[in-house]
Amino acid sequence: MTVPVTLLMSTYQWPEALGLCLQSVAAQTVMPAEVIVADDGSGEPTRQVVERFRRELPVPVVHLWQPNEGFRPNIMRNRAIAAARHPYIVQIDGDVILDRLFVADHLAFARKGRFVAGRRVMLPRDVTDQLCASGRVERLRTPLRSRLLASAYQLVCWSGTNVEGVRGCNLAYWREDAIRVNGWDETVTSKGPSDKEFCARMVNTGVRAFNLRYHAHQFHLAHGEAGRRINTPVVRALLERTIATGKQTCEVGIAQHGAAGEHDGADLRAT
Repeated sequence: MTVPVTLLMSTYQWPEALGLCLQSVAAQTVMPAEVIVADDGSGEPTRQVVERFRRELPVPVVHLWQPNEGFRPNIMRNRAIAAARHPYIVQIDGDVILDRLFVADHLAFARKGRFVAGRRVMLPRDVTDQLCASGRVERLRTPLRSRLLASAYQLVCWSGTNVEGVRGCNLAYWREDAIRVNGWDETVTSKGPSDKEFCARMVNTGVRAFNLRYHAHQFHLAHGEAGRRINTPVVRALLERTIATGKQTCEVGIAQHGAAGEHDGADLRAT
C-alpha cells in the first residue's frame, strides 16, 4: 500500500541510542513522510541529536518534549498521534536500529481494518556498548525475510484478536483507529503492557491484529531499567480487564490533546 507514514519514536535520556536510531531512519529505502520524536523529559544532549538530524534528514523532524516528572511516555505518544500529519503511524522506540527495509516492509502489510505488530532482535550488551561508543550504525546480520512465511504465520499460527505479540517498539496502526479508542491510557505511570492494552481496545472495536514475522526487522539495544518505575502487575491487570469487558476507550487519553479524525489545519506540533 502507498500511504504517507508518520514515524513516531519514543525516547528518554539516551541520546547515543537515539542517534543510532535516527541514522537507521536516514538509511531507509522508503522514507517516512515525517519523524516525530516523543520525548518524555530528556535533557540537552537529546535535543542536540534531534537538531542534528533535523538538518540531515530529507523529511520534517518534530521534537515533542515534556518535563521529566516520572514515567509518562503515554502522554507523549498521544501528543505525537495528535500532531501526526499523516494517516498511517509506524511506532518505534528510540533505542532500536532499523533494517533499511523497515518502513517499506510495514507499508507492504498495511491494510485498513488492522494494525501490525512487528518483532525485534535483542542485541547483547557488548554489541550495544560498541555501537554507542562508535556512534555509527554497523551492518547487523538481518534475520530471514520472507513474505510467504510472514503470511503463512498469520494464517496458521495467529488469531486476529490476540495481542500478546504486540511490542510498542515495532507497531503500525491507522491514526483514525488510535483516535477512536482515545489513544494510549495516560493513567498508566509505570512500565507494563500498556502497548497490548492500547491494541486490545482497537481489537474490541473490530480492528484485527496482524503479527508480522520475517519482515520489518529491528535490533533492540540492551539497556537496564534504572530510573524508570516498574509496576507490571498493575498494568497487566488493566489489560486483562480491557479484554474481559470489551472496553473500547480509556478515560484519560488523546482527546485532551485536541486530536480529531482529520486535521483542521491547526499546527498541534509545538514543542
